[in-house]
Parts: sequence; structure tokens; C-alpha cells
Amino acid sequence: MSMAQVKPELRTQILKQLQQCSWFFAAWNDSLRIHLLHFLNAQKGLWAGFLPLANEPQIESLLRTPELSHLTWSYPVVKGPILEFWVPGPEGFGKGPKGNLEPLSQGSRQLKLSELSGVLVPALAYDLQGRRLGRGGGFFDQTLNSFSGKKVGVAFGPQIYSQVPSESHDIQMDSVVTDQGILQFSKVRSI
Repeated sequence: MSMAQVKPELRTQILKQLQQCSWFFAAWNDSLRIHLLHFLNAQKGLWAGFLPLANEPQIESLLRTPELSHLTWSYPVVKGPILEFWVPGPEGFGKGPKGNLEPLSQGSRQLKLSELSGVLVPALAYDLQGRRLGRGGGFFDQTLNSFSGKKVGVAFGPQIYSQVPSESHDIQMDSVVTDQGILQFSKVRSI
């Protein structure tokens, strides 16, 4: 079976599994926020978060808490095949081309990728080497392939696998924060 067949099949399986255990999301979100708060308290600078889809960890309220006021938050905006990162203005957010919420350009400020200290990255799955299985659009992979800041995955414990299929263009995380704890990875990439 080719990689072009394996990844979509695995994505479908993972989405079904997440739907089947959605009643655990509230408890998982609470535990995940504790670990993410602990991790982010030790960080500084400009960071990129994300506004989650329904089956992703609900971290948006955590990013606005006073405990994290030492960090400035930006959010991804889909621009063709890549992402741009914008600090939201007073107009807030609107629906983007992929159905996700994005900062509205009115009053928002675009950042250069090099200005970011780190990026929180959603996924369908991560493995124990920090490899990521996204939703298939390649936006994070294309955008962050040369990013030198911290790449931090955010996921529920059941989204951690011993191994996920990976290709040379797939980015590797430095850390993954889950409801069960924080996984740290070396920068060495193994495929």
C-alpha cells in the first residue's frame, strides 16, 4: 500500500475513534490545559496558537488567561498552500476558506514567521518520535519546514501512536503536550 493510500485511511480511522470517545473530551481538555499552562509558563515572546476544530483540544480560552499574559498570541490564516500568522485586532475572528476561524485582516497585524518563538500545532496523531499526521492539507508542513523556533504539538493521549506514516516533507515536533503529560523529542529526524 502506498503512502498516498495509507495516510487517508489512517486519518479516517482516527476521526472515527475520536468521534467514539468524544464524551471524554471535557476531562481530557481540563488535564491538557494544566500541562499546556505549565509548558507555556516557561516560554517567552511571540507564539502562534490555533483556534480548534470540534475534535481538537479546546485551548483557546487558556491562551487568553492572565497566567499567559507574558506571551503575545498570533493565529494562522490560510493563504494558498501556506499559513500566515496574524495577531488579531479588535474585529476578532471570522471563518476562513477551510471553515476554521482566522483573525480578520481589519486591524490585525501580520507577523513574519521568523518573529515567532514557537507554534502550537494541531494534528490527528503524533508518534513517539514527534512525527505528525495532519489532516492532509500540508499547510503546517509547508509553512514550518524551515522554521527554527519551537514546534509544539497539542493532542489528546489517544492521539499518540508508536509510529505514524511519515514522508520527507513532514515536519517533526520538538514537544507534544497531551492530557497525560509533555513529550520532548530531539531534533534528529528519523524516518
